Amino acid sequence: MSMFNKNRLSVKKEKIGNHIKFYINYYKVKEPNKFSFSLITDLIGENQSLIVVDSNLNYKHTGISVDDEFNQLMKFLEEHAVGYKNVITKGESNASILGISIKLNTSQKVKIYKVGFVILSEDLEKIESILNMFNVFYYIILNDTNSEELLNKFKETRGDMEELNEMFEYNIYDDKFTNQIRICSNIDQTEFIEETLKKHD
Repeated sequence: MSMFNKNRLSVKKEKIGNHIKFYINYYKVKEPNKFSFSLITDLIGENQSLIVVDSNLNYKHTGISVDDEFNQLMKFLEEHAVGYKNVITKGESNASILGISIKLNTSQKVKIYKVGFVILSEDLEKIESILNMFNVFYYIILNDTNSEELLNKFKETRGDMEELNEMFEYNIYDDKFTNQIRICSNIDQTEFIEETLKKHD
């Protein structure tokens, strides 16, 4: 693993098999939401992104239930004419560290919501406000697969992170609670990602 400190960012990089992982801490940035939004927009570029919000990887907001929180998300998408699919399962109560789901020591089964939708970077701005409320996965594909096919991939895998990781050239996980971004990419995307990070330093 290599690490280099930048003026505003702490970036770690490691090679795992045929993938490169970047860990970016942006907690020192004065306007973290604007920074992460700008960086993610550039990382998506002109490609489509399958965006996944998973309640098991989200930090609970005070005073609102998970049911209401995700109903609010889906209502927002409908109001902004963004097509989506959702999956509801029962599972363990988990916590999230950089997009990794950690099981908590409890036997209680909880309802897990996963919502997937596809969008181009040029349209991200219209949903920026709702994205800032959640920890979000962005799966980027570099071919012309249409949005319905991407949503079907989400539905078929039931939003499983490991399965989706293998289907896309790279993915981004933005953790709003810790102000950290994790990028997992194929090796051939490493130069593009490094150049994009330098641009935002």
